[in-house]
Amino acid sequence: MSHAGTPNLPSSVAGSPLFKLPAKRRNEIYELAMQRIRIHVRANGFLVPGLLHTCHIVRAEAHPIFFCTNQFAIKITNLKCTALLLWEQRLCRRYPDYKLLESTIVRPYKARNWPNLLDWLERFHARDLELSLGGWLTNPPGAGSTGTQEVEARVVGGAFHIMRGLRRAKWKYVKQLLEAQYHVLVACDQRWALSNP
Repeated sequence: MSHAGTPNLPSSVAGSPLFKLPAKRRNEIYELAMQRIRIHVRANGFLVPGLLHTCHIVRAEAHPIFFCTNQFAIKITNLKCTALLLWEQRLCRRYPDYKLLESTIVRPYKARNWPNLLDWLERFHARDLELSLGGWLTNPPGAGSTGTQEVEARVVGGAFHIMRGLRRAKWKYVKQLLEAQYHVLVACDQRWALSNP
């Protein structure tokens, strides 16, 4: 965020009307210019507003505002958590003060893949990943989903909840507990079985 007075400005920007404004006003301008509500994150990154490319001083002042005032939506195909892992390693852990984990929305697509879910759960158990699939598959319960979709959503959400509580237990024992969850998921939708060779 902007610092009062912005001392030691390079001569290339020292005469800019923007930098003659108080820090509070510059922050308000940055907020208005960069609030998009939801930023869609893809495997190769996300679109950064042009404002962050104008100069290093604006980038330094506006960077935290961009990350702290927007939501980030990550589309996960087949429950493959690679994009989430990159998101957490590159940004969430690099900028912990921005609280990006709290403003990240996970959007599953084609979300019935047991090996990938198990991989995600294992990474979550090992604390390699903090983002979970908080109980949603294709629709939130009650929003046009069927009864079996609601059961699936609760089972998957419950698996992440179990992982959080059993992080001190050895993975091989936790994995055995999850096998019962797998059978419930297959009973709800056979596509879970098709994904498990």
